[in-house]
Amino acid sequence: MSKKATDPRVLRTRKLLRDALMSLLHEQSFDTITVQQIADRATINRATFYLHYADKHDLLTQAMQDILDELTLLPTPLSYTNPQQMEPQRLQAFFVEIFRHVEQHAAFYDIMLTDGSLATFAVKIQEYVEQIGIKWLARTARDDVVRLSLNGQEIIISAVAGAYMGMIRWWLKAGMPHPPEYMADQFMQLMLPGILTALNIPQ
Repeated sequence: MSKKATDPRVLRTRKLLRDALMSLLHEQSFDTITVQQIADRATINRATFYLHYADKHDLLTQAMQDILDELTLLPTPLSYTNPQQMEPQRLQAFFVEIFRHVEQHAAFYDIMLTDGSLATFAVKIQEYVEQIGIKWLARTARDDVVRLSLNGQEIIISAVAGAYMGMIRWWLKAGMPHPPEYMADQFMQLMLPGILTALNIPQ
C-alpha cells in the first residue's frame, strides 16, 4: 500500500467524501447526485474530490469495496486443527460476525440493497459474497467437494449467497428487530442442512 493511501489526511478526506455520498443517498437517487453536491456536503472543494476519485461512480465503487473487504478479515469457519472439517459451532460464529458486519454498516447496506438506481452495485455485492464462498469451499479440500464440478460448487454458493442477501434485505427493511446472533441461528437452520446434503456430508 502506498504512503499516500495510508496518509491520515488522505484517509480522512476519503471518509468525508464517502460519508457525504451516503448522506446524500438518503435524500435523493444516485443518478441525480452531482460531484459538486458531494464536495459541498463533505466541505471540500471540487478539485480535491478529483484528487481522490475519477467521478461519483468511482467513489461509490471504492466505498463498496472498502466495506466488503472487511468480510475477508472475518475468522475462518474451518477448524485450525482439521481444516477439512466443517464445524457447526465455528460456522455459526462466522455467520454471527457477518450479520454484525451488516449491523455496523446498516446505512450503507440499506441504501445499496434497496435503492433501485444502485441495482448493479447490489449485484456486485452478491458476486463478492459468492467469491468468498467459493474460496472457502475450495479450502475444505474434502474429497466430496473436490468431486463436485465447478458448476456444482457455484450452484451451492449461489443459493447460499442469494438466501443471505434475501435475509439481509428483510432484516434491514424490518428495522433489524433481531440481534445478529438470532439472524445467524435462523440462517444456519435454513441453509446448513441443504449444504450438507448437497455435499453428501452426514448430518
